[in-house]
Amino acid sequence: MSNSLRKKIIIWFILTTAPLVIFLFYSNYYSMTVLHNQISNSKSSVLYTFVLQADRAMKEASNYIYKYLDKEQDIYLLKDYAKDSDEYVLNKVSITNKLTKDIGFYNTIDAFFVYSQKNQDLIFAVQDTSMEITRVINQELPRFVQNISPQQLKSWQVVQTTAGFAIVKMVSVNEDIYMGSWINVGTMMAPLQDNNGNVDERYYIVSDEGQILSNDEWLISKSETLPKMMAELADKSYQIIKDKQNKQNYLVIGSKSEWVPISFVSVIAEKSLLQNLPFFQTALYFIPIGSLLILSVYLLFLRRAFFVPMANLMNGMRKIAQGDLEIRLKESRVDEFASLIGSFNDMISQIKYLKIHVYEEKLRAQTAEMKHLQMQINPHFYLNTLNIIYYLAALKDYKTVQKMTMHLAEYFRFIMRNNRNFISLEEEVKHIRNYLEIQQLRFPDVLETSIQIPDVYRSFEIPALIIQPFVENAIIHGFQKRGEKFRIHITAAPDPIDPELYFDIHIQDNGVGFADEMLTYLLSSEANMDVGDENHIGIWNVCRRLKIVYNGQARIKLCNGSDGGATVQMRFPLIKESRNKGEDERV
Repeated sequence: MSNSLRKKIIIWFILTTAPLVIFLFYSNYYSMTVLHNQISNSKSSVLYTFVLQADRAMKEASNYIYKYLDKEQDIYLLKDYAKDSDEYVLNKVSITNKLTKDIGFYNTIDAFFVYSQKNQDLIFAVQDTSMEITRVINQELPRFVQNISPQQLKSWQVVQTTAGFAIVKMVSVNEDIYMGSWINVGTMMAPLQDNNGNVDERYYIVSDEGQILSNDEWLISKSETLPKMMAELADKSYQIIKDKQNKQNYLVIGSKSEWVPISFVSVIAEKSLLQNLPFFQTALYFIPIGSLLILSVYLLFLRRAFFVPMANLMNGMRKIAQGDLEIRLKESRVDEFASLIGSFNDMISQIKYLKIHVYEEKLRAQTAEMKHLQMQINPHFYLNTLNIIYYLAALKDYKTVQKMTMHLAEYFRFIMRNNRNFISLEEEVKHIRNYLEIQQLRFPDVLETSIQIPDVYRSFEIPALIIQPFVENAIIHGFQKRGEKFRIHITAAPDPIDPELYFDIHIQDNGVGFADEMLTYLLSSEANMDVGDENHIGIWNVCRRLKIVYNGQARIKLCNGSDGGATVQMRFPLIKESRNKGEDERV
């Protein structure tokens, strides 16, 4: 697949379309970043304005408390009187009247109060005369005073009450009396809520620890991300919160107060920022899908017009390599491939014709070579036989000459009567008997022969004159121990490896056997039979003929026996005698 054309086309398409998609996504990211920055700058200005107003109100409230403590003495006299005394009551009424009169000048302050810890008495003036704030102050302020530390008296603190959160500033007049200012978070949020005309935009007050001071269920559900968000808002102009429920992004902008550890936060739904760009947003999401669709159609077209014809052509070539010359490819609708496939089919037809023609020529050449080799063996045998007759005539053994001449005449008669490539094993054995009879007439007292061929093998066919050369070589080359009898045994037996398809012929003698170098040479000649040695033309002839006739199914094994004589083992396929136009019948 590393050099696959299909893969290269896909990679090329991706490399050409990927930069466009990346550019579009980058453009969208850049546009969103610019839009976020613009919105954050605008909202930061609004929030900063409200933070300044809230800080100014807290500063004025703090200044009022310190001025009151400098000018008015009645608050210091509270510790000198008992709670039920007339003087204590008169001072309390005086303090209440002054606080009630002055609180009207501070619209963002919900209450001024004076608290006596010893008397557990609370004096306060409120903007809203409703019972709710009075109840909350009466209930929460004593607990707050009891738990406040000296460090917390120096700044405004966030107090959680049963009705929500409040911002409290308290100053210690002495070890018993405290004066302070109370601001409900809802009062601080009122200007922001009045300014919020967009339903997809919300304002909140959040502590530096990420605690939400505004009572809003939506932001409370996102509270796990607020501590990290508030910490990062100190360094960034905005943050993004993702709502896991509705899969929406929200732009978070904050501005921190200098007087109290709180921040004013604006949360804007990102979809409202892009409500004027719906087409661009939709197109941005559909561009990758469109690219994949175009790629699919493009690959489908290439598959039908290019890949399928190319795959068929490659498959046809593989089948040709496997030897299947019957394969033909269907014509393609593409002109170029139609011409290429037509040429391919014509080429296959020509290859098939040439292969058949070459095969027929090879068969004719092998037939001619086999006939030549068969003719080559006959003069070899004739010369050896005439040599024997010559020696017998020289010895004036005319009776033996007569017998030998009769055997030779039988041989000639057989050759002239039968001009076949294959003969039965029985006919081959008869030739061998004639030859051995001639040799026994020559060596009547020193040559013994034994031929044991079971009847079941006598009708099987073998090439003519395929065994006789080894018998002749045994007498010529192995019969050198003239002081003792020379024995030749010829037997037929089932093949030990595959007796159902083959049988073996064994030719054994007790002569001198093969010399080691001669045995090595003959074995190499058997493996490479392209060139024959004129000194061993009989053996080379037999090996060559067996290779041509049986195409490797026949086998010759040459070795020396345990008694020192030579052993020749020949394996032949079980082929019945042909009786119907020369056809072979496998057993």
